[in-house]
Amino acid sequence: MNVYDTFSEWLYVEGKRPQTITTYQTDVRLFYEAIRGEVPKDAAFSRVEWLRYLHTLQQQYKITTINKKVNSMKVWGDYLVLQHVVTDNPIRLQTDRMKLAAGEDREAIARFYQR
Repeated sequence: MNVYDTFSEWLYVEGKRPQTITTYQTDVRLFYEAIRGEVPKDAAFSRVEWLRYLHTLQQQYKITTINKKVNSMKVWGDYLVLQHVVTDNPIRLQTDRMKLAAGEDREAIARFYQR
């Protein structure tokens, strides 16, 4: 079993909900498919690969969706560190998460309450 296959088991043990586990797995799979064409057995990835992917996300998705994907990949990176696949997590939440501009913040809140 490779590290990607054991990721869902670890998330379950960590108390994540089934929907969260599915979301994290999907985000990780989409990342690897975008940068390498498939989820490799060697799951290590670099900061440069991540930043290229993040740039692609910025062109395709809204800020809240990007931030959810950043969070998924941060957890994946933490898992890779725990499994000794990488020594440092390539994801940096403080710099990789997108911030809402003042006007966008009000618009997002308005959309939320219109549901």
